Amino acid sequence: GQTNVPLTSIYHIVRDRKLAHIIWLATNAGLLSFDTRTQKFKCFWPPKPEKTVYAYNRGDFAHQVIYRIFQDEDDRLWVGARETGVVYA
Repeated sequence: GQTNVPLTSIYHIVRDRKLAHIIWLATNAGLLSFDTRTQKFKCFWPPKPEKTVYAYNRGDFAHQVIYRIFQDEDDRLWVGARETGVVYA
């Protein structure tokens, strides 16, 4: 599949535990999912401000570089970003 997502760096890759055909990518273009069935990407960034756990600037989600992804026991995705800190998606 082809994507129009302008990414140059992938920092972390996680396969979804509940939906095995979904792969999560932490990239310089934000949090992306890749569906292995349809071969398509979907962007999931920026998150909603009320989901911010820690942020340098609570209202600023303009910076989209994501470094880490963690899926907890409730299947929530937590992402670590350079400017916005840790949020769940």
